[in-house]
Amino acid sequence: MIKHLAKVLGFLCLILVGNHALSGQDAPANQLGKPKRVDQVGLFYQPNNVEPGIRSFSPGDEILSQPTMWGISAKLDRRQLIETSGGQLPIEAGVALPGVRVSNLPGGSDVTLVFCTVAKLNDVSTTTGLLGVLGTKLVSSLTDGQKCLWDSDGDGNADRAFLLNKGSVDDRRPAKIPPVALNIQELRESGPEERVFISLSKRKTPEFVIDIVQQGDKQNFDVIETGGSRILKKTSLKKDTAFPLDLEIYGAKLKILSFDSKNRQLQIEFGNVDKFKLINVPTKTVISYRYY
Repeated sequence: MIKHLAKVLGFLCLILVGNHALSGQDAPANQLGKPKRVDQVGLFYQPNNVEPGIRSFSPGDEILSQPTMWGISAKLDRRQLIETSGGQLPIEAGVALPGVRVSNLPGGSDVTLVFCTVAKLNDVSTTTGLLGVLGTKLVSSLTDGQKCLWDSDGDGNADRAFLLNKGSVDDRRPAKIPPVALNIQELRESGPEERVFISLSKRKTPEFVIDIVQQGDKQNFDVIETGGSRILKKTSLKKDTAFPLDLEIYGAKLKILSFDSKNRQLQIEFGNVDKFKLINVPTKTVISYRYY
């Protein structure tokens, strides 16, 4: 699987852009009833992995809540320290380390799969991404960067470590470490507070609202740009909307059966469709990186 990933071309860096937009790209859908190996990096969720049936909702109710999952990730059994110019930095045990495709990694192949810590959402400092050259804004703390582990010989154990996008030249060159088991897994939940929610607003007419929670905080955005299309954070139904109505919101397929305008009750049917379909979730964590 890893060797296959190492041959995959194309680079996508998903970044939270300001407070207004998120960018991403839809993952290929899987056939119904046939879970498929992901074999790709990125953050996803399964909007239709819900119990089928008919349910009623009121303004303010949560329609669905699904965990986000890294397409491929590692998780250490023990805490690992790596040496940097700023001292030792830890990679904690039990935390999902998403896969990152790195091209032209010193000592690696054209495209090398490594596993890195997630980016802190409050980290606004930047580097150019050039090996040996820092950007104009020098990082304030190496702990804010992505710390990476690399299994250079393919035995399932990381034997090299480096900083992906922070620190000195030497910090970003893979250095030997004692072997540590990576425990690689596909579709591992990104964290207990990492979720995608779709809920009803408290308007008089039905309005669906998308929320993305990362690192315990709701992300601030108006639009998700994905696969060449733009998904609005809010989707409103007009007063004269005819029911039943088939509606898709951020990959979630809903059949709106009726709306009781007096009691403001919305009746929705969830079908047994596209249960394993993966939808990309924007993330600030770099998942594709190029060394020059």
